[in-house]
Amino acid sequence: MKGKRVVRDAQGARVVREGYFYGYKIQASLNAAAEMITSVVVTAGNAPDNEQFAALVMRDRAQGLAVETYAADRGYDDTENPYWFMWAGCVAPYRHI
Repeated sequence: MKGKRVVRDAQGARVVREGYFYGYKIQASLNAAAEMITSVVVTAGNAPDNEQFAALVMRDRAQGLAVETYAADRGYDDTENPYWFMWAGCVAPYRHI
C-alpha cells in the first residue's frame, strides 16, 4: 500500500516521504457479550475494508450464529453496506436509512 508521511531531515526541515506497506490486515466480527471472535477475513494491506463486511456476515450466518446487530466504523458506511444491512435483517446502530 502506498502512503505518504512527513518527517524531518538532518537539518530539521520537513520532508514528505513516500513509502510502501507490504503486509496484511484482518477484518473480524466478534460476539461482544462472550468476547469471542466469530469470523475473520484476511486481506492484503491495500484492500478496502468496506468490501469485507458481507463476507463476515455470511461466515457468521453459516455458523448458525443468530446475529442481529453489527457495529463498524465510518469506513464501512459507504458502497452498498447500509442496504446490505437491511437486506440481511440486521440493525446498523450508527446509521438509519
